[in-house]
Amino acid sequence: NRTNRWYRNAPYVFGIRSAACALAAGNTTILKSSELTPRCYWAIGRAFEDAGLPAGCLNIIHCAPQDAPEVVNAMIEHDAVRKINFTGSTAVGRKIARACGQNLKPCLMELGGKNSSIVCHDADLQTAVQGVLAGAFLNVSLGYTAPVARISISVSSMSQG
Repeated sequence: NRTNRWYRNAPYVFGIRSAACALAAGNTTILKSSELTPRCYWAIGRAFEDAGLPAGCLNIIHCAPQDAPEVVNAMIEHDAVRKINFTGSTAVGRKIARACGQNLKPCLMELGGKNSSIVCHDADLQTAVQGVLAGAFLNVSLGYTAPVARISISVSSMSQG
């Protein structure tokens, strides 16, 4: 149901993270909201505005689901847009990546795939195990915060016994 999807996809976390990182790097930013969570992104925009962010630094866009492909393609094709950051489904991510490639725009994708943990040869294994287990199960219900699926450990770091 929609309520579970809204919670699972953590729109505030992803929206704030995307906007704050870009703004901190000195960029103006456009956030296109999910059709499922437009008010969340409006609230993010309002919070930044209330905090004193100058007008035009953060721009929130919402559109009807049937208009999203046209709106997103227009944003990707616009000369002022220099980089795309997308969090969502693999199917939509492929379309966005294709459009970015055609327009020679770099893109960062978070598509909800499986995450890996790499344990270096000089790591404290007790600490590493605790961290890997936390990563595997923390936020497991969030759709795009995928749990750890692979663990790579240097064999030389494993003790005998």
